[in-house]
Amino acid sequence: MQIASHNSWTFAPVKQWYLRPLAFMARCQRINIKEQLEQGVRSFDLRVRYNKDVFIMAHGIFKYNYTLLQLHDDLQTISQYSRTTQENVSIRVIHEVRNKSQYTEDSKFYFGELCFNLEYGYPSITFYGGNNLYNGEKDYQFKDDFSIEGKYSSVCPPKIDDLYPYLYARLNNHSNIQKGTTKDLLMIDFVDIK
Repeated sequence: MQIASHNSWTFAPVKQWYLRPLAFMARCQRINIKEQLEQGVRSFDLRVRYNKDVFIMAHGIFKYNYTLLQLHDDLQTISQYSRTTQENVSIRVIHEVRNKSQYTEDSKFYFGELCFNLEYGYPSITFYGGNNLYNGEKDYQFKDDFSIEGKYSSVCPPKIDDLYPYLYARLNNHSNIQKGTTKDLLMIDFVDIK
């Protein structure tokens, strides 16, 4: 079993000023990718969409101040770590579209292009996923896949802490990690809380 971070890039600042007071509802990580690696994370969760050809790091309605160039810097860090340690590091790539207006042909095309470039541009990282959140279909077929058990507030009861992922992590991460899983990956929020 490896530890995976859920919504790995939500440590970045929220882009929309009017949603910043509500950022706690969508924040699932508070440390950057290098720090997540240092905490033992070996699988990441990348959520992106496109508006025409514009790259957007997103989680639901929240968009993050995070550029494609910054993503490539993080991927270099992960790739170098994987090559240096000879450890398998993976990234689940999700097309973060949740309604028909976001799920356009342009978004689907650019998402597929990004997935192709990631898979072949970073051969020391294993990419998987490729599905969208609108209808669950695969928008890109990666070569690999992993079984995941998610232990984070939006998939686990009680639903009272669904609006505050930090609370669920604070109350449950330690026992969830201790119990482990029979799946390949245990995906959690706030990987620095153990």
